[in-house]
Amino acid sequence: MVRQITPKSSLENLKREAKRWLAALRGTDPEAQREARLRLERATPNAPPGPTLRDVQHALAREHKLPGWAALKARLADTSRTDTGHDDRVAAFIASACPDHRVRGPSAHVRAWHTARRLLERYPEIAHDSFYTAVACGDLGAVEKTLSERPQAASEKGGAKGWDPILYLCFSRAPLAAARDNAVAIARALLDAGADPNAYFMAGGSRYTPLVGVVGEGEEDRPAHPERDALARLLLERGANPYDIQVIYNTGFHGRFL
Repeated sequence: MVRQITPKSSLENLKREAKRWLAALRGTDPEAQREARLRLERATPNAPPGPTLRDVQHALAREHKLPGWAALKARLADTSRTDTGHDDRVAAFIASACPDHRVRGPSAHVRAWHTARRLLERYPEIAHDSFYTAVACGDLGAVEKTLSERPQAASEKGGAKGWDPILYLCFSRAPLAAARDNAVAIARALLDAGADPNAYFMAGGSRYTPLVGVVGEGEEDRPAHPERDALARLLLERGANPYDIQVIYNTGFHGRFL
């Protein structure tokens, strides 16, 4: 049996598992002793008749397809570091690719776009991290697959910002052609599956809805979504509030009305 190492497989858990295995080998329960011995021989066919803790730790490493206990500890440390770094990179990407009210001014939005682009160029796996990154990056195939399996995903809050998926879509300015070209199709798929066109997150005392994200402008001087008009029409057709006070306020800055 090949064991999988995950960030949850802490070193202390592995040590405890090895001790329990050894206790079963040395115990008085014949059935438990037999099963523990068979497991030991599957992992290390040349195991000694009276194994020590070191022997059991070695067998545990072999179950993970590693040469020994030291290698297992090193792999576990590497996995933990990689996963933590990946989560941080995903969060940094979403913060830049889907800028909220904290990103203010044209230069800040340009920096955010370039940050998102650099992260994707160096770590392309970010785009495939979750349903939420797929939505933000315009991965229509991945979005449709998820919705076909779990339509309720369309209205489940989550991801790095804890938003509804449709908010990631409408606030996304991800540096990918697919994020532009597939935006309307993804929005339609989300809405068909039950996404709320009036979903929102709070920005201070203001509600930021999908229309707010699509239209842009405002105090943040947010660039409009590349598919602004088509997305706005779709959202309004599906029940978005046509008198969204934040949209009215934001478009008053430059007068680029719908």
